[in-house]
Order: sequence, then C-alpha cells, then structure tokens
Amino acid sequence: MWVRFEEYPDFMRLSNILSSYGIHPGTGGEGAYNGIWSEVCHAAHILNMSHNEKPHCFSWDCTIFDEDWPGLVERDIYSSRRAEAKEQFDKELSWKILSGRGLQNTFHFPSLMHKYEWTDPAQIEKDRELIHSANVLQLIKA
Repeated sequence: MWVRFEEYPDFMRLSNILSSYGIHPGTGGEGAYNGIWSEVCHAAHILNMSHNEKPHCFSWDCTIFDEDWPGLVERDIYSSRRAEAKEQFDKELSWKILSGRGLQNTFHFPSLMHKYEWTDPAQIEKDRELIHSANVLQLIKA
C-alpha cells in the first residue's frame, strides 16, 4: 500500500490507525519503494530537495484476513473468486517447482488483488514539472 501526504505525518500513528480498521500493516517505511510515485521521489532526490519540500511517500506491506470481514466470506462471488485464485496459484506453484525456479514470489493471487489509485490532478502536473527539472539537471551534469 502506497500513501502520499502533503505534509509529513506521524508515521507510527498511521500504522495503528490502519490496524483499527481491520488492515494489518506489515513492515513499512518512508519511501516510494517501486510504487506509483517512485519517479517523482527519485526526481526529488536528484534535485536534492529538503525534507519539507520533497514528496512525503510511505508504503506498507498490507494483509487483510478473511476472519476480519465475516460478511464477505459468506458471499458466493467471493467463494468462486477464491476457488479460481487457489486453482491458479496451485498451477503456478506446480510449474515453478517442476521448472526448478523454487518458491520465490509464490504467493501471488492476481484475481484477488485490489488496486485503487488516485492522485490529485493538480499534483500530477506539479510532479511532471519536477521530473522534467530533474531530467534537465541530469542532462546538464552529463
């Protein structure tokens, strides 16, 4: 899960807030970590922006458990999607083992992956300008 703030937040408090909503954040930290704002965070680094100026991006590994959402488990659509994902997972795991690729990145359930993304349109334009400035600076230095 990637989150970006206008002002630097109380990061540890954010993890506690997520836990109270049935979302169990794993390890996390400040940074874009290959998320949707990686490019702008890298540009801020190139431009040597101060802590207050740079984008405030955070990320967490995040797990949601069936038991935390009892109404969801009872729905037929969830059960069928879960069965399909399990079947796909079993196939991928079997091929990985047979091909000798081991068990790296084994736990991937594409049909159960949720993706919600939103960035303020005005911020997108500012990010484009920041990335452009970093690219120009790199060209000048080269």
